[in-house]
Amino acid sequence: MKRKNLILIAALIPIVMIPFTGLTWVILSIYCFIVYFRKSSEWYSKIPMDSRVKFFLFSLLFGMITEVFAVVDNLPKPPGERILLNPDPVIDLYLALGYYSAFSLIWTLAYHRFDFNHFSVFIIGGSFGLVFEQTGGILFSLNPFIYLYVFLVYGSFQASAAALADIKRRKMPAWKTILIGIGVELASFFLAALFLFLLSIPLQ
Repeated sequence: MKRKNLILIAALIPIVMIPFTGLTWVILSIYCFIVYFRKSSEWYSKIPMDSRVKFFLFSLLFGMITEVFAVVDNLPKPPGERILLNPDPVIDLYLALGYYSAFSLIWTLAYHRFDFNHFSVFIIGGSFGLVFEQTGGILFSLNPFIYLYVFLVYGSFQASAAALADIKRRKMPAWKTILIGIGVELASFFLAALFLFLLSIPLQ
């Protein structure tokens, strides 16, 4: 089976599974559709905006789309059982602006400085999502389905802007990609924690 067909199938699976698994991992569908159609669409490159500003804004957009999906999935649950930044949907989205801005800022700098491609961003972002989601709670859940779910969500929202930008460069050696990727993710999560702290001050 051709690679493009596999990408299309991967894009359709979360959509078909919405009644059973919810909306959040539909961000994988968005990422896969971007990859599937990116060679036939040049609309992103035609947006008259500085490439770094554009990358940041689109990266933030994909993060916020993910959070909106998560809010919709959690609304039927009692506030105490909602897996969100805050049980209140409005406050959650307010805090999410800081959380996803951190990832967007760090990846904007890294993607334009180093030779990452969208797939390496996907793998790195997904892997570190497993480590840091719910402050490590996911990693110790020993639930393979949750592992896959978190991996795909974190990988997809971080890689979508990179897939759109599609900067053509030579690939970095694998060891360099891994080391710099680790630094990028650590910086993103620590900056996200800082932004969440600062944004939570007015709420106290």
